[in-house]
Amino acid sequence: MEEDEVNRLKAKVAELEQENTKLHKINSALKTRVKRSIQKTGTAFGVFESNILLKKEIERQTRDLRDAKDAAEQAAKVKAEFLANMSHEIRTPMNGILGLTDIVLDSELTEEQRDLLETVHQSGHSLLGIINDILDFSKIEAGKLSISPHPFSLTDLLSQIERLLRPQASKKELSFIIESGDTSDNLFVGDESRIRQVLLNLLGNAIKFSEREGAVLLRSNVDVSTSSNEAEVSFIVSDSGIGIAEDKQEQIFEAFTQADGSTTRKYGGTGLGLAISSQLVKCMGGKLKLFSQPDVGTTFCFTLTLPIRENLEQRAEQENSANGKQKAERGISILVAEDNKVNQKLIVKLLNAKGHSVTLVGDGEDAVAKFTSESFDLILMDIQMPLLGGIEATKRIREIESK
Repeated sequence: MEEDEVNRLKAKVAELEQENTKLHKINSALKTRVKRSIQKTGTAFGVFESNILLKKEIERQTRDLRDAKDAAEQAAKVKAEFLANMSHEIRTPMNGILGLTDIVLDSELTEEQRDLLETVHQSGHSLLGIINDILDFSKIEAGKLSISPHPFSLTDLLSQIERLLRPQASKKELSFIIESGDTSDNLFVGDESRIRQVLLNLLGNAIKFSEREGAVLLRSNVDVSTSSNEAEVSFIVSDSGIGIAEDKQEQIFEAFTQADGSTTRKYGGTGLGLAISSQLVKCMGGKLKLFSQPDVGTTFCFTLTLPIRENLEQRAEQENSANGKQKAERGISILVAEDNKVNQKLIVKLLNAKGHSVTLVGDGEDAVAKFTSESFDLILMDIQMPLLGGIEATKRIREIESK
C-alpha cells in the first residue's frame, strides 16, 4: 500500500514537472512576443514622431515660400512703380531738350550755331535711345512689358518707317528699299508701336553695320487665311553689312551682348536692341530669326498672326481722321494738363505755332475744373501729375460727360 502511494506521488511529480516545463515554454514565448511587440510599438512611434516633425518642417517651408512669394510680389510692384517713375522723370526732360532744340533749329541761325545745335540734337536722340532701351529691358526683366493691340494700316506703318530712316541711309549712300506684298487697304489688329520699334531697331542696325554704298531692304508679305479672318504678316530685313559669324549668332540675342566687342567701340550701342526686339516679337506671338554670313550680310525675319479689320470700318476711321485733320488745320481750342515747366513751354510753343488756342493747367484737378467751366475741342492730359493724375482726371471728365 505504501509502495502504491509512493508510485502515485512519483507520477504526480512527473506530471507537475511536465506542466512546469510547458509553463516555462509558454512564459518564454510570451516574453518573446512582448519583446517583439515592444520593439514594433517603438518603431511605429518613431515613424509617427518623424511624420509629425516632417509635417512641421513642410508647414515651415510653406510659410517661408509664401513669405518669399509675397516679398517677391512686393519687390516686383515696387520695381514696376520705380520704372514707371523713372521712365517719366528721365524721358520728360529729354523730350523737352529735343523739342526745344527742334524749335530753335527752325529759326534763323548762323552756320556755326546750327552745326552745334544739330550736334546737341543728335546726341540727345542717341541718349534717349539708350534710355529707352534700358527702361524697356528693365520692364521685360520685371515682367511688366505690355502689348496693346489696335487697328493699324501696314501701308502707313511702312511709310512712316521709310520717312524716319531714309535720311540716315542717304547719308551713307545706301540703297534703301521697302517692298510690301500687301496692296489692299486692310487694317490689321496688332501693337503697331511695338512692331515699329522692332523694325526700326533691325533697320537701324542694318544701316549702321552696312558699309557706304551698300544696300538695306525691308520686305513685308501678307498671307490671308481662307478659314479665318486673320493674316500671317511676315517681315524680312536684309543688309549687305559686316555679317555675323555662325558661332556668335546665338549670343547677339542676349542682353548687353554684341557679336564682337570691337563693334561697340566702332559703332556704339548698348547691346540691348536685339534682346528687346526678340522679347517683343515673342510677346506678340512670333519668333525673331537670324541668317548671316560674315562680310556678305545679315537677314532678320519674323512672322505675326494678326486679325484683319473690315475695310468699311477703316473707311469710317479715315473719314473721321480726315474731318479731325481739317478741323485741326483751322485752329482749335486745346486744354493742356501738364505739370512740367519745360514741357509746358514746349507744348504751348508748338501748338501756338500751328494756330491753336491753348489753355494751360498744372494738375488733374484744375483740368477737371476747367472742363466744367469752359468748352474745348481737345484735351491733352499728362498721366503723372500732382494732386490728381491724368487717368483719374479723365475718368472724372468722362463721368461728367455721361450725366
